[in-house]
Amino acid sequence: MKVNFHKVFLLAVIIFFVPFTGQTKESAEIEKYYTFGKKVIKKRNFQYACTILDKGILNHPRSLKLLYLRARLKHNYMEDYAGAAIDYSKVIKINPDYNTKAFWRRGYCFYMLGRYKLALRDYNYCLRVRPDYDKVFMLRARAYAKLGLINRSRKDLEYVIKNHDKYADKAKKLYFSIISKGSSFDKKS
Repeated sequence: MKVNFHKVFLLAVIIFFVPFTGQTKESAEIEKYYTFGKKVIKKRNFQYACTILDKGILNHPRSLKLLYLRARLKHNYMEDYAGAAIDYSKVIKINPDYNTKAFWRRGYCFYMLGRYKLALRDYNYCLRVRPDYDKVFMLRARAYAKLGLINRSRKDLEYVIKNHDKYADKAKKLYFSIISKGSSFDKKS
């Protein structure tokens, strides 16, 4: 039996390299949506940026990069906390290890929606993964206070004041706000 090496080589090229070409094309398209979306966000045209990302996600529904950017857009700039929580949940469902921030950001969205127990669940998970996350201690303290768990809130704030210089002043203000007002403190304090 005579083997045609030219055909074998061509078949090997098709088998090994064609799938990677498709992935590269998909990655390039995702990057195009991502870059353009970020550019439009910088110009503060948030609704248009959301439309761009919507289209990218429609074409690439499992793109963590696009879902995460759209969640941050909704969360940070559009105050669409329900929409952001949905996108963060999709990111977490696809890959829980993608970015720990997805958990605390989703927790923040739940907090803003008045879903304090769900916020605590995400903050607690985040702190199990990254126990040095001082910002999350602050967020968790607020959620504890809203649930009337003042001692737990104080404990988190005392930890931040003692161990994390970056947030110590904010933690002190929040601590005294909780002491003076109980659980009815302003979310921006």
